[in-house]
Amino acid sequence: MKVFCVEKDKSLSVRDIPMPTYNESQVLVKTVACGVCGSDVKIMHQDLPAYYPWMTYPVMMGHEGVGQVVEVGSKVTKYKVGDYVLGATNPQLPELGLASFAGGMAEYTIATDPTNWDVEKYGPIRGYGRQQPVLPKWIDPVDGTMVFTLREILAAVYTFGMKVGNNVCVFGCGPVGLTFIKYFSLMGLSPIIALDIIDSKKEEALEAGADYFINSSDDSYIEKIKEILPLGAEYMVDAVGVPDLINKAMFYLQNTGKMCIYGVPAAHEMTLNWDHAPVNWQLLFQQDPIPDDVGLPYGQVLGWLKNGALDLKDFISDYFDFKDVIDIYKRFEKKEFSKKVIIKF
Repeated sequence: MKVFCVEKDKSLSVRDIPMPTYNESQVLVKTVACGVCGSDVKIMHQDLPAYYPWMTYPVMMGHEGVGQVVEVGSKVTKYKVGDYVLGATNPQLPELGLASFAGGMAEYTIATDPTNWDVEKYGPIRGYGRQQPVLPKWIDPVDGTMVFTLREILAAVYTFGMKVGNNVCVFGCGPVGLTFIKYFSLMGLSPIIALDIIDSKKEEALEAGADYFINSSDDSYIEKIKEILPLGAEYMVDAVGVPDLINKAMFYLQNTGKMCIYGVPAAHEMTLNWDHAPVNWQLLFQQDPIPDDVGLPYGQVLGWLKNGALDLKDFISDYFDFKDVIDIYKRFEKKEFSKKVIIKF
């Protein structure tokens, strides 16, 4: 089968590798589609933080896949042939010198049924293997790749602790920022202030539920926030990964306010100056929810999709064929797409 990889020299390739093997508690999944994620660019640049110590190159890419079950292990009860599975993966392949960042951008993957898993024989179920749900039949499996992102971002919202009535400033109106804004609107936060350096993002931000849009290309945005929120902001969300936003938030954050960092910064260090900070403040980093934290958000996302509060197509801008994957990733690196990009198989 074919799999998309990042090589040691940072070049991109499509490799031919053997079909994945599965045990009696796993299923073979034929990939239908896989989403492209902003964190993929970090992997391409080989600048992921040290909390991925196993990351080596070359590495198999893709962690937002949906596929259809085509073969089932003898002890499997969770899945049946024909089911569409979210988040199936390919394991590390040391015999081929291939690492795996989920490895879902491949023609076939594996999903695991924890019901009858033999821990003594295979060890604990790791990573995405603990959260690979069957997608409901009423969700289009191609668009269903977006559910992966939606549940992760909602998991971050739960961790950050926003509640109805809180105010919030969201920096970045790309796919992640717009998702945060949509969630805050559904949850009853107010006012929601969206900020971006590109004025053309204003319409999308307001459609997602923002009450205000401010261009943040220079520091004048600080005074504009204070005009809207004289008592200061309760929450700031960084959806782009710009460390300077942390120090600047000190000027408009209210007492006990929280800076919530979801965007992955290019540099993993900064100088923190809290001369202008309120008496009490918090800085929270949430960039990769642990698998066990996405179960509850998954159910909430399905509920909002079911009742029409969320529409998957609102978050997707482009669909492409796997044969063009290398070109699409190069274009994605240049930020040519406004929302989620999905690769179809």
